[in-house]
Amino acid sequence: GVKQTDHFGFICRDQSESGPSQYVCYVFQCASESLVDEVMLTLKQAFSTAAALQSNKTPVQLCEACPMHDLHKLCERIEGLYPPRAKLAIQKYLSQLTDNEQAEIFERVQ
Repeated sequence: GVKQTDHFGFICRDQSESGPSQYVCYVFQCASESLVDEVMLTLKQAFSTAAALQSNKTPVQLCEACPMHDLHKLCERIEGLYPPRAKLAIQKYLSQLTDNEQAEIFERVQ
């Protein structure tokens, strides 16, 4: 996709039953560059999620009442999302806060 930004590709291992695994490259063309970005972010998120599930790391334990717990969940929700979708997720989160909490956040962001 460097020269043709409406294209994307990925390489994956193709495990055949009767021999060593081979690597296969798939290349696709999309209708627009923004669609390519969204597909690539989705693939990245799926890969990251699969890798995290396979790892033996113990998940971080957060207190449910801690404000950082909500922020952590929001970060997990928007990680790897296409920017307009991430913005919508953040706006939805903000709309669920009290007026005082929203005002405090807007003051800090300004």
